Amino acid sequence: NEAGQVRIRAGLPIYECNSRCRCGAECPNRVVQKGIRYDLCIFRTGNGRGWGVRTLERIRKNSFVMEYVGEIITSEEAERRGQVYDRQGATYLFDLDYVEDVYTVDAAHYGNISHFVNHSCDPNLQVYNVFIESLDERLPRIALFATRPIRAGEELTFDYNMHGTAPPRPAPRPGGYTRTPLTPRLPAPVDPVDAESTRMDSNFGLAGGGLGGSPRARGRI
Repeated sequence: NEAGQVRIRAGLPIYECNSRCRCGAECPNRVVQKGIRYDLCIFRTGNGRGWGVRTLERIRKNSFVMEYVGEIITSEEAERRGQVYDRQGATYLFDLDYVEDVYTVDAAHYGNISHFVNHSCDPNLQVYNVFIESLDERLPRIALFATRPIRAGEELTFDYNMHGTAPPRPAPRPGGYTRTPLTPRLPAPVDPVDAESTRMDSNFGLAGGGLGGSPRARGRI
């Protein structure tokens, strides 16, 4: 709508205006392409889940919050990396399987603040497939919208399993390894897992400049 709030149900694609359109930058159908508009903060959680993300201002229901970005790799490369990440106890692979499983986003080492968003079975963010310049259905952009009003200071989360979204997700891979659609970060009741997750995060670089070492201060992307 005019306020940039999504009005379609989860699972349906969003098509935004692009460079072929005659409209200008103020067109209400240009939302995800403008990037993050809210003031967000990376923080250290207190319950063993590593880093998390919270908002520093109120977010309206159905508003765009952030895009999940990272390296775009083939599914074959994702299989190889996924097995390594599973042994390390943390993974950030997101299959772009809107129509077929060809490409995957890997946010382990490159991306934006979405790298630090944790899983919840009762999330306040919902995933949508978005198409802007490219209409290749194998390469949707992954946008996160608010499912309800979110208070300032509240942690942002989404369901890594994304139950109820369409199209249906593939079954787990042979041998028990699951990468679909985004393998949850393992809970960290023991120090080795948390230490490994921290090590991976310390090697992570934010797109457009980077963040030296593990995040210690507020970051707006």
